[in-house]
Amino acid sequence: MTQIWIRHGQCIANLQDKNYSFSSDEQDVLTEKGKAQANITALYIKNVFAPKTCLVSSTLTRAKQTSKIINNIVNESDNNLIVHEKLLIEKTNIESLADCAKRINIFLQKLNKNENYLIVTHGHVLQAIASIVLNLNARVSESLIFNNCGLTIIDNNQKLIALNSISHFSKDLLT
Repeated sequence: MTQIWIRHGQCIANLQDKNYSFSSDEQDVLTEKGKAQANITALYIKNVFAPKTCLVSSTLTRAKQTSKIINNIVNESDNNLIVHEKLLIEKTNIESLADCAKRINIFLQKLNKNENYLIVTHGHVLQAIASIVLNLNARVSESLIFNNCGLTIIDNNQKLIALNSISHFSKDLLT
């Protein structure tokens, strides 16, 4: 099982430098750049990681929009391959990184070991993944910043292959 974790594409709240955990619906949509990021990411994944994959998405709009773009290209489908998993929602003001890591560990245990996964989520969840896989303390993990549509790849032995890889982007798509 390979897991490719993807932070959602750029959304309007990203441009406004808001705490977008609590952004309004109109701030939670992808920008044109965010859509382009998702498109380029999907093409890269399709060319480098050829097999079709199960796609899992956070329930928030920006992640669902990113997932839909990726699924249409990677799996050549817009059907029910997208599973919205509540375990992948973004943190709230009361959730610590340790609590998020506990949620993610529960989610990881539910994954089918014979499937490959694309998982579209949020920065805080990716910090928790780094904490789990690299055994980092909270202070170090919380200092990590993840780019929109950056790729964090974990192999079938739970070893980190890439952390926030953005090599598939031209400079104009970096955020």
